[in-house]
Amino acid sequence: MILRAWLTAIPLLALSFLYTTVQAAPPPSIPTHWTGEVIRVVDGDTIVVRLDGVKETIRIIGIDTPETVDPRKPVQAFGLEASAYTKKTPLGKSVRLEPDQGNAHIRHRDRYGRLLACGWIGKVLFNEKIIRDGYARAYTKYPFRSDYMALFLRAETAATEKGRELWGTK
Repeated sequence: MILRAWLTAIPLLALSFLYTTVQAAPPPSIPTHWTGEVIRVVDGDTIVVRLDGVKETIRIIGIDTPETVDPRKPVQAFGLEASAYTKKTPLGKSVRLEPDQGNAHIRHRDRYGRLLACGWIGKVLFNEKIIRDGYARAYTKYPFRSDYMALFLRAETAATEKGRELWGTK
């Protein structure tokens, strides 16, 4: 009877050990950045980048431009201008994409499967530039790096005060 109890317990102990070993494994690390070429602009805040030969759709975090491609919505005011700005600025250029490392609880893809990242073109943070130039709003609904959030909010204030593009009186 004791032998039968041990024979029953051994597989359960082995499964328990395996389960705790697998659970204790560290999560896969998120790279500090990716580098690729912007090959298409979907709209003002979404681009397609070739990363290591693979096309990835990127949702530029911290910004929001008026909609132009959402089939459920009409093209919003100033959406075409924002899309045109994004097309002329990063299209065909090398971009360094930076996921939000500061918030480990944030997923790095949105519900549409797009990578969420900030985009650097050379030494210019594109997220901040598009806001400062008046083609996007700072989008703070979802948390991201607080230093970038503060930078984007200051850029929006500057664009608003100067009446740039989206904030102008067209």
